[in-house]
Amino acid sequence: MTAWGQESASLIESGILLHDRYRVRRSLSSGGFGETFEVADEAALRPNGKPTTKVLKVLNLGRFYDPGSQRKSIDLFQREARVLSRLDHPGIPKVEQDSYFTWPDDITTPLHCLVMEYIEGVSLDQWLRRRNNQPVDELLAVKWLVQLLAILDVIHQQGLIHRDIKPSNIMLTPAGQLVLIDFGAVRDATATYLQGHSGSLTGTRIFAAGYTPNEQAEGRARPESDFFALGRTFVHLMTGIHPMGLSIDEQSNRLVWREFAAHISPSLVRVLEDLMEPFPGNRPRTAKLIIQQLYGEGIILSLPDTVAPVPEKPKFEPAPWPPLPAPVTPALWATPAWKMMLREHTDQVRAIAVHPSNSLLASASYDCLVKLWSLPDGRLIQSLQGHNGRLTAIAISPDGMLLASGGYDRQIRLWSLPDGDLLHTLPRQPDTIQALAFSSQKPILASATGTTLQLWATQSGSLMHSLPTQFRSIRSMSFHPDGRTLALGSLNGTVDLWNISSRRSIWQNNRQLEGMTVVQFSPEGTLLAQAEGSTVELTNLARKKSIAIATRQASSLTAIAFSPDGQILATASGMTITMWNVSKRKRLGVPITRHQQPIRALAFTPNGRMLISGGSDRLLNLWQCS
Repeated sequence: MTAWGQESASLIESGILLHDRYRVRRSLSSGGFGETFEVADEAALRPNGKPTTKVLKVLNLGRFYDPGSQRKSIDLFQREARVLSRLDHPGIPKVEQDSYFTWPDDITTPLHCLVMEYIEGVSLDQWLRRRNNQPVDELLAVKWLVQLLAILDVIHQQGLIHRDIKPSNIMLTPAGQLVLIDFGAVRDATATYLQGHSGSLTGTRIFAAGYTPNEQAEGRARPESDFFALGRTFVHLMTGIHPMGLSIDEQSNRLVWREFAAHISPSLVRVLEDLMEPFPGNRPRTAKLIIQQLYGEGIILSLPDTVAPVPEKPKFEPAPWPPLPAPVTPALWATPAWKMMLREHTDQVRAIAVHPSNSLLASASYDCLVKLWSLPDGRLIQSLQGHNGRLTAIAISPDGMLLASGGYDRQIRLWSLPDGDLLHTLPRQPDTIQALAFSSQKPILASATGTTLQLWATQSGSLMHSLPTQFRSIRSMSFHPDGRTLALGSLNGTVDLWNISSRRSIWQNNRQLEGMTVVQFSPEGTLLAQAEGSTVELTNLARKKSIAIATRQASSLTAIAFSPDGQILATASGMTITMWNVSKRKRLGVPITRHQQPIRALAFTPNGRMLISGGSDRLLNLWQCS
């Protein structure tokens, strides 16, 4: 039998010495497009004088029928060898710099070989079967979850995606350490390239039934795909049931598994559900964020050494505002002056709020972070972490003590200001948080998803009421200065006013228009502004009489804001901001712009001296009256 014979039962015979150091002992597995062997490294002796046991992976080019496929398989094999040689973690098989080689060197088509650390132990799949599929308890599951997240953090930081996380690819050593194997496995990567490559598809498809998310099955794997598979893996471990043996909820497209894991705490269930979100953009973005969520939920009592603890926050000292020689009037906003640009967010800025002291700006972004900035100097104070999805809503309480944030992770978090400590994480909502607003008279927070409107007691974080709205697409919300009346704007042009004490609708403006409706009460409470398309409608609440302002903008209005005295209304359309004299219903000056993509949020400072805009270009711009 030859080492390279195409008809051989095994690629290499036992007893052969490779690369002048690796003695082949036995074949461990064969399949796909390669074979693995147990070898003795005769150049690396243990303290007892015996050779170190290692694993040899061999690529079988004989199974590829065209030169292009062969070259692609070799490239993938060499890439994995290079990457593995750079990784250094007890949960990843070690590969030395010279562990990749071809053998023998004197033939046209040599075998491509990779030697790596031999992992002693059993796979979690084997471990579960030996226990007759008895579910793992929560304490051990959390310990394993933290270990695997630390491993994934190392892999993802190298720009890799494992793509094949499942119990059979996780080894448990006698010391209790988990080791992730077969990530970027040449066998799987090569096989899926040849089987799934077609037309415009340039990546690889690796599919493990029950564990692989849809985007990966379609050839678009991303780091969040690993988190989905990780969540499914732990469902398997904690229920004892393979994911394929569980049903899928047809409406939510989620796995139905909780009834089979009654011993798991609601906090851990929430973490796993976040990992298994059907849409990848709703899953946590990094392994560190997941570990911090475990810490924030109280599931783990301390952060691992690999995850930096939250740094000690410096004492916040507001910067003084320079004196202004004259009162702020509409004339001063006719030609606003650009002051500065804030660039720290890494994704779209979707919501902003200003502290009543004028000293603090809060911004919420699709990068999952809330950032606190000093005003008027624009200095970044800190970033609030904890959300696991894009942020879409933010609000600051009238007394300046609380900040509320929410978004795609369907959770509302209440933070203490100005120190940024997390006070409450409210129960998960059925859909994305679209809007948040504090009552000016009572310690109440209103939250809206597209279909639900709820009122929360801010001191305890407990639910007070769910209002029976008829909306299907709430997108905007504003409290009247009386603290009892709430305006809601929908995606279809409908505006509703609700009395939160009686929990009844008291007025509705139903235009059924296309596009988002943005609502805002004037500071004195006499007017309600609603923006629909390119039109702003100002409704006198006492008379229920409306006057429309046609902005004549090419793009729909996306944000509006009243100045503190109610004399000025700022509107955002596309990348431009326009200032309006409210009493005269006329434009002040010419539109201003500094954004490179559409503006999503506007807010005046309570002293009326500054306007802040945030946009899809990840930027915050600060404007001041001239």
